[in-house]
Amino acid sequence: MKLKEHVLDICSFISLLGAIYFYQVTQDLVNDLSQYRQANLNITESLDQEGVVFNRVPKVGSEMFWAILDKLATLNNFTSYSDSPEVKRKRKSENTFLATQTERRHYFDIIQLNLTKPYTYTKHLNYIDFTEFNVTNPIYINLVRHPVDRVISWYYYNRAPWHIVRWDQERNDSTLSPNAPSLYKLKRTFEECVLDREDECRYEKGQSVHHGRGGSHYSQIAFFCGHHWECEVFESPKALARAKANVEKSFAVVGDLSALEKSLTVFEAYLPRYFKGVHEVYFDHMKGAQKNKNIYKPKTSRVIRNQLLGNFTLEIQFYEFCQQRLHRQYLAITE
Repeated sequence: MKLKEHVLDICSFISLLGAIYFYQVTQDLVNDLSQYRQANLNITESLDQEGVVFNRVPKVGSEMFWAILDKLATLNNFTSYSDSPEVKRKRKSENTFLATQTERRHYFDIIQLNLTKPYTYTKHLNYIDFTEFNVTNPIYINLVRHPVDRVISWYYYNRAPWHIVRWDQERNDSTLSPNAPSLYKLKRTFEECVLDREDECRYEKGQSVHHGRGGSHYSQIAFFCGHHWECEVFESPKALARAKANVEKSFAVVGDLSALEKSLTVFEAYLPRYFKGVHEVYFDHMKGAQKNKNIYKPKTSRVIRNQLLGNFTLEIQFYEFCQQRLHRQYLAITE
């Protein structure tokens, strides 16, 4: 009887050792997997950390974010660059899509050769892959927003007084922008525009996203896709795939306007050199002071919103991809 009990004790002890061993192996695997995931989520070491390009998508809170960068520049000892007013006047419009290598080389030279490091450079511009010029990419950052909310916001921004009225220095008087909509279009609501199937509010698969109708402002994917021919096609599966690949390759963080404070936490954790103290800057200077907030924008009905969802299937997929990536990055630094 005693021998049997002794054998059982030995078996129990061996089982306990086995359990401890397998628990340790499992924990090691979990830790290794966690480190692997964090390494895949934090790509900054593979990029040129002396520069950050904020190729800002319109109507995602980018004016406010740009102002945050300006304030952080003083705190964290880097220079926040953007195109000068003179350059913008000469350009007349945002040239986000650069079809030729010569055009892309122009902005590559501005960023790579003319900016004092460390720097941030802010501009509405599709992603430029610096490896095209045999140089490591700088750190890219951006923000995204639900595609339907974004196009509604753009529609009314395009009609806001501060956007369509210009100051004429020669005449010493205000004047309407040459691109201002007609009085009829100014008074028309977004719902009316969609229901009447006006060209401005038709978002059809396969149409050009960079020529006419406000440039690329209704395609969020385009800003991450770049300057290849497929980036010119709205709701293109190839553009979606390229945009996702570019995010994982070159964008350290893509924030989400609907989760701004979470986004700021990730920006500070992944890019402390540039974003240290970002929460203090936001809460002390920016929260509640949204730039370009349009008080003239009426609400759009759920019916119209739902009607538009089918037009933005891939745009929504990309938005959700960025949301999920941001959430994984957040979990990696908080769990």
